[in-house]
Amino acid sequence: MTEGKGFFWSVAALLRPPGAEKAAQVWKDPVVFLRFSPYWEVQVGEGPAPARPTNLPSGRPTGRIVPYADFEPWDFSASSSERGSEVEAAWTWEGVPWRRVLLRAEPRGGETALTVTVEFPEEPDAALLLHWQAWFRSLREYLRLYERGGVWNRLWRVVMERLWLTMTPSQRQQAVLILKITALEFVLFLAAVVIFLIAWRG
Repeated sequence: MTEGKGFFWSVAALLRPPGAEKAAQVWKDPVVFLRFSPYWEVQVGEGPAPARPTNLPSGRPTGRIVPYADFEPWDFSASSSERGSEVEAAWTWEGVPWRRVLLRAEPRGGETALTVTVEFPEEPDAALLLHWQAWFRSLREYLRLYERGGVWNRLWRVVMERLWLTMTPSQRQQAVLILKITALEFVLFLAAVVIFLIAWRG
């Protein structure tokens, strides 16, 4: 992290072609982009569409990011550019404790180097950095589903896109709790069956 006009936090990952292609789709949608965080609840409305590059989504989502906007509306603007084989996109928000998020993709030895840089107006606290680190880990694991083959990974892609990314953090926690309880009940049921069979044979 360096200090200049603000404070900057960067993280990078190498993506194979399928993951890089999916990353390019994800960063065009700021709502999906933020919902990878296990901490933030993104509540979205729709405002007037500003002038913006044609390869970015139309409309201007407005809403809240809980807990960070303190329930105050947030807004954003977007820009993108291409320099040869390099692609950049930037999201700028108001009403949240970060100023801008810059995404850069550049080819590197048959793969794509994805770099995410978050600009803060002031030095962020440890909790905010932890939230961004968790966000990036979730995004990276999601992109890996597209880099790997197999039925299991394809199934998880569907679960992530149709269920997980549409849920709030509290809904995700409830879903995980229900799955754990269901798994425990199944284990107890199997144990009861085994005990019954042992007793019956004895």
